[in-house]
Amino acid sequence: MRAQFSIDFFLVLSIILAFLVPLYSVAVLEGGRARFLNSAVITKNSVDSVAYLVDYASLGGVGTSVSATVFVPSEASCFFTNESTKKIYCSLSSLYLEGSKNKVESQALLVSLPVVFNCGNSGVSPGWHPVTASVTDSYVAVNCA
Repeated sequence: MRAQFSIDFFLVLSIILAFLVPLYSVAVLEGGRARFLNSAVITKNSVDSVAYLVDYASLGGVGTSVSATVFVPSEASCFFTNESTKKIYCSLSSLYLEGSKNKVESQALLVSLPVVFNCGNSGVSPGWHPVTASVTDSYVAVNCA
């Protein structure tokens, strides 16, 4: 009787484990995807905030300086410009991305002057950053501290 009970116990335990192991791996994978999606949304918000900052400063004319604080997640390398499309973008790094879908872009800038970013060649580090857009005679300077 005791032997039968231990055999039944291990049989039930193995069936439970057979169902729980795949469920756990799916839950971990989906949790990673959700965290990456949150980072992508935060990155999009940061890029749009900087684009609005540049447009708002350019509307003010020469001598205008506007500041804001933006957050850059650890999966992103921000802020770069694409002169042909007049957009600001960040590059994302993740195993959930396929092909060339690793950029988060802003809307096209309305400013007619060139935009010069003083944020370093490799973008800004993750975290909170004060960003200032200043208009000069020949360009809009964006400084990331």
